[in-house]
Amino acid sequence: MGYIDKTVFISYRRSNFYTALAVYQHLRSRGYDTSLDLKNTSEKHYQKNIFENIRARAHFLVILSPSSLEGKEDNWLHRIIEIAIEEKRHIIPLFLEGFEHNAQNIRKSLTGKLSLLKGLDGVKLSTENFSENIERLCEQHLNLEEGDILLHPLSGSAEKRIAYQEKIFNKMRPVKKKELLAEKLFEEGYSLALNKIFAEAIISFSKALHIQPKFSTAYYQRGLVREKEGDLEGALADFDQTLRFQPNFPQAHMARGIAYSRQGDFEKAIKDFSQALKMKADLAEAYYLRGNARGARGDIRGAIHDYDEALLIKSDYAEAYNHRGIEYYNQGDFKEAITNFNQALRIEPNFADAYINRGLTHSTWGNLNDAIANFMQAIHLEPDIEASYYHLAKALEKKEEYKAALSNYQKYLYFSKGIQYGNQESAKEAIQKLRKKIR
Repeated sequence: MGYIDKTVFISYRRSNFYTALAVYQHLRSRGYDTSLDLKNTSEKHYQKNIFENIRARAHFLVILSPSSLEGKEDNWLHRIIEIAIEEKRHIIPLFLEGFEHNAQNIRKSLTGKLSLLKGLDGVKLSTENFSENIERLCEQHLNLEEGDILLHPLSGSAEKRIAYQEKIFNKMRPVKKKELLAEKLFEEGYSLALNKIFAEAIISFSKALHIQPKFSTAYYQRGLVREKEGDLEGALADFDQTLRFQPNFPQAHMARGIAYSRQGDFEKAIKDFSQALKMKADLAEAYYLRGNARGARGDIRGAIHDYDEALLIKSDYAEAYNHRGIEYYNQGDFKEAITNFNQALRIEPNFADAYINRGLTHSTWGNLNDAIANFMQAIHLEPDIEASYYHLAKALEKKEEYKAALSNYQKYLYFSKGIQYGNQESAKEAIQKLRKKIR
């Protein structure tokens, strides 16, 4: 029997850093040549050095938690796993508590090359039995003989990076149980939020932050939940803390910008969306959100410019087409507005808002039959959108189809109590007038 290959690379998401560090420390103490990379994707040659480091090691450990595979498009962990698969490394998943292959968000992520992870045997890591779990990892999984996997030499720059990071890690004290507990509570909060159990999610994130007051991702996730709950001040406070401890976090700027937009503070919202774009210029959503904020301020040209940019990055962005159509409508360019709504519906045929907006444009343009058809299709797709009934009633009234108009005004009041757009009184007045006409 040959020598056991003890070269290991550990891959993880920022929110699981202390778990990754604990694995690193345990394996180093057992004589494994272990590499744990500090996240800095903006660093020059970062991707090249990571690629070399993976190819230079036989074993690839990936820490999988409920949150680790979130955001497939901008999740660097996805790409690192793909590299390990392409390079035929010995991949061993380390499952944190709460990770379930059958969870909806996990199933969506384990597609393409990552579907390989579904069939891999791994090791479950628990806060209570961490040392025993690592022992099992070493005895049952890290047992390849040297030569079973082709290893590639490191370049000078990659060796320097690894040596530099080893010095940093060697100065760190051993991970404490409470730090692992904080990450466990964070993942618990994340799972609760996914299942829309928001009050309990906030409690879990708060417990994690009580243990780890600088846990930036916990502030971010708690802020997202508070925003969904309507607590905009609490959300803004959490996003402020997120950016205090993790300044280079474009998604946090975007989330804060959304909260400012909901408060009506579009100037601050635009600053946050612009800051996100300075950090990551290919964020189509940031252009889209900034376009919405500019449109809300009456800056039609600025809004259209941002939607143009969003669509250059993401050509199938139905929401951007829809909102660009709204701005062309506001500009009085009904033909261009219709073109954009058509594009939105080509991409998303069940996009009720685009039908409503296309209907409004046709109605304003005098195409009442087309308007009515669009409003009716919106109602068919989403019967609880109250605006559809109001606009349908207005169009039917113009066509002198009074009974049908009356019925839809009544449905509008039933679904919205007339609060939407402040049309309660106008709807009631229209109903009274229509009743007189019908007699």
